[in-house]
Amino acid sequence: MQLLVNVSNKLDYDDPILEGVYLVDDSEAYAKFSDNNSQASMVRLYIGFAGLAPGRLESELLWGDWYLWYADVKTIFVSDIDSI
Repeated sequence: MQLLVNVSNKLDYDDPILEGVYLVDDSEAYAKFSDNNSQASMVRLYIGFAGLAPGRLESELLWGDWYLWYADVKTIFVSDIDSI
């Protein structure tokens, strides 16, 4: 399970992936996130696993199987997820 969280305060366990956006993806990060009483203004929960063999992602990009887009808080936390 992984969380993307948007917080106004800097979390002390990792660097943000974007300004104010952190990935909470292991038990240590969950504990620190919880212990700090961090208030996330927006959260996305991801459950699942996608395993890729070496070179697979690069091949899928060349085949046009993925859309690349600039990351920003508005896109990550849009309320209508079908519009992403």
